[in-house]
Amino acid sequence: MGLKDSIRNDALNIFLNENDFAERIVYFFRGGGSESVSSLVDRNPPAIYDAAGNIVLPQFQITIANSCVSGITSARINTGGDEVEIVAEYGSPVVKRCTVISVSEQDLEGTITISVM
Repeated sequence: MGLKDSIRNDALNIFLNENDFAERIVYFFRGGGSESVSSLVDRNPPAIYDAAGNIVLPQFQITIANSCVSGITSARINTGGDEVEIVAEYGSPVVKRCTVISVSEQDLEGTITISVM
C-alpha cells in the first residue's frame, strides 16, 4: 500500500468514522430519493464568492466520501437542487434542511466538500 492509498483509507476510515469525527446527515436528491451518509460538518465555514462576485456565507460545509458505496458520487450532486438534513448545532436535536449551493472541493483522497445554506 502506497502513501496515496494510506491517505485515502485514513480519510474514509478515520475522519468519516462516526465513532471518531463524523456525524450522519441525510442527503436528498432533486430527482427523488435520499441517502444517509457519514460526514464531517464545519458549522463555521469561510465566505465564498458566487459567479457574479458577490460574497455568499454558507451555513455549513460538509465533507463526504466520493463513493457510490459509502457516500455520494460527485456525478450525482445537483447544486441548487439537492438538499441535506443536518443537526443545526452540535448536540442539539434541531434538524435543519439546507440546499447544496456548491462543490467547494473534490480531492484525490476520495472526498467531496459541499457548501450548503
